[in-house]
Amino acid sequence: MPRSHWKINIDAKNESNASKVVNKCIKELGRPPVDSAIEEYSKGGYMAILQFYHDDTLEWPEIVYEIILFSEKLGAGWSLLGSITNEPFGILSKENGAKIKIPGILWAEWQITHD
Repeated sequence: MPRSHWKINIDAKNESNASKVVNKCIKELGRPPVDSAIEEYSKGGYMAILQFYHDDTLEWPEIVYEIILFSEKLGAGWSLLGSITNEPFGILSKENGAKIKIPGILWAEWQITHD
């Protein structure tokens, strides 16, 4: 089943505030993750790790398109990397001039895998 794995670096002083930002992200994406965790990030703040399953009846291009639509809900200016046909990934970072819609997010990334 195809999955998308998301990492979201959050500028928060405590886990409670980080959780609020993550909840805003989930609400914006419009789909609850099948797995999630929030942990302290070694470089400061917190890291949210989310995993979403995607409909395995969709063709690969449709899954990639769905993930890109998800990512646009968090911000604009994503850098798309990797092979589009095999495990692409995207990065959204304020350092690269991206426009992040949800306050508290420093950067985010996603990766798609299919088992």
